[in-house]
This record gives sequence, C-alpha cells and structure tokens, in this order.
Amino acid sequence: MGIFDKLFQREKKDPAEAFWQWFGTQEATFFQVMKNKGDVVERVLDELTPRLHKVNPGFFSEIGMASDDVAEIIITAEGDVKNFVFVEHLVRSAPTLSNWKFTALKQPAGWRIHMNGCTFDEHTLSFYSEPLAEYPDEICLKFVHRDFSEEQRKTMDSGTSIFLSNLLGELATATQVDTFEVVPAPSGQELIPIRELPAYLAWREKEFVEKYSDGMSGEEFSQCAVLEGTINGLPLIAMVNQDLLRWDSKPSHPWMTVIDIAYTVSNNGMPSTDSSEAMNAFEDQLPKQTGWLNLGRETGDGHRKIYIASNEFRKISEVVANLIAGHRNLKIDYSITRDKYWLALKHLQPHASV
Repeated sequence: MGIFDKLFQREKKDPAEAFWQWFGTQEATFFQVMKNKGDVVERVLDELTPRLHKVNPGFFSEIGMASDDVAEIIITAEGDVKNFVFVEHLVRSAPTLSNWKFTALKQPAGWRIHMNGCTFDEHTLSFYSEPLAEYPDEICLKFVHRDFSEEQRKTMDSGTSIFLSNLLGELATATQVDTFEVVPAPSGQELIPIRELPAYLAWREKEFVEKYSDGMSGEEFSQCAVLEGTINGLPLIAMVNQDLLRWDSKPSHPWMTVIDIAYTVSNNGMPSTDSSEAMNAFEDQLPKQTGWLNLGRETGDGHRKIYIASNEFRKISEVVANLIAGHRNLKIDYSITRDKYWLALKHLQPHASV
C-alpha cells in the first residue's frame, strides 16, 4: 500500500467516529455551559447541529440536564423512519462519559403542553378510534379537545401532535399510529381518557402482530404486468406485480420503501439509454431478502420510482442507504413510511382489491 493510499484511508474516517472524537474535545466545556444554563445553552446546539449533519443531514438534537451532574443529548430523526436505525447506531457508538447521557430518539416525556393559551393534558384531551371498513387494520385516531374551536384549529392540531409525541415517544408515534386528527366532540361517542392511549396502542399492535405472524410470505406471487399511461403530458411506463397488489395480507408487510431516481428526460419523455442502464444496474443490486417484496416500478416525468414493501424498516433502510452511497452517479433519494395497505401504489392498482 502506497503513502497516498494510506492518506486516503485516513481521510475516510467513519463520520460517527469523527463526531464522537470531536465531541470528546468539547464535552467539558459543553457540560459547564449546560450546568450554568442561561441563554448560552443555545450555543451548544449551534455547534452540535452542523456536526450532526455531517453524520446524517436528517439528525437533530435536544439538550438538557438529566440530573444535577449529568447532561443529556437526545439525538432525534424528527420522526423520519428511514433515519431511526442510524440514530440508534450513532448513540450505541457513543463514548462513556461520566457527565453525559446520550439517548436515541425522543422518549416519552411529560403530560402537559401549553400553546397559544391552550392546554393539552389528561384533563383536556380524550380520544376514540374510528374503524375503517375498507382498511380494518388501520389505526385511525380521533382526538377530542375539551376547548375545541375551528378558530383555534391550527393550535389544536399542532398542540395535539406535540403532546402525542411527548406521550408516546418518537418511535411509538411513528410505528403505532397510522393517522389522527383533532375533531369536535361527537354526539353519542364514548371517549377514552388520553392516559389510556399507550395501553390501547400496545393492545392493537399485539393483535396486529398475532394476526399476521403465521400468514403467507407473499414471495410466491410473481405475475407482473406492464402498464402505460401519461403524467404531465409525458409517457409513464410501470411494471407491477399484480398478484401482490391483489393480495389480502398486505398489512403483514406494512413498511413501504419508495426509491426515487431522478433522470434527465430525453426527447421521448423517457430516460436515455445510459440513464436506463445505470438505473437498471442499481435496481439489479437490490437484494431479494425474506420479508421484502419488490412490488414494481414506474418510470416517467424524470423519475423512476421503485416500490418495496417489507415487514421491518431498520435493515432495509441500511441496505438502501449503502446502495445509494455506491451509486453517486445517480440522483437517488428514498423514503420509508407505514403503509399497511400499500396506498402509495393505489394509482397503479385501479382494479385490484385491498
């Protein structure tokens, strides 16, 4: 190995390792700032945030004193599921420091929020669940605020959202709640005290897991179809697994990964030959792993979107991120959302039942 190879390897230090090495040089100063409190605490965040963004642009932090002698940094993905696993990795690699506690994702904390003259707590909030006949496994929560008014709609929505995150924590909010909204108190509807929400969601999750734990894998379905249409006046071509789109056990794979590859549109609205070959090479490297179902792809209007349903979100996030890092010649982004009925592909399954 030559000297330039050694220098190159040294420069390719793991971003997480580099972050913790930097933090180790600053932690004593930061702790004194935290212990003394005051407005200068914001300066710690001002220094932490850009350093965290070097590890992952989707990382943010909250800081505070866990006790008189221990400061705490909560590293959060702000609810973005695809970054949860990387937050957890970063915190697991943290050094042991006597004056510091490092926490992955926001934890349950507090039962009361004040916002614009409104209070959100166990005295003002209650809830009920509205079953959806078409999507029976969907958890659709309706929150009722004692002082609800349409004039305060924005405050009601924002305050309830923050309260929900505080009550459940970042992970449970993203993985146990499908949809929610704040509504006026309905006539004749039995309301559940908000303090019972964590237990209610745990019960629903347990029933959900048990319902699909012995179901089919979906991997035996292989009938694909090519669909053609237009988007913004340009041709759209999709290849989808119709058997899977008609499958009645979709919720067994409730995590939808959408990989979006941007390309330059050629004269016919489709990617050039070079772009097609590069995108195909990327797609060919996507592993066929148990628990992951490649539902299909669509190409048009400057984007190729690949849809994968999975029974977990951590491993697939790592794999996709690593593949993207190895294809810097392409403009690729991806998202992971909880989508039990694969509604992200509803436009491609007009005749399929869910």
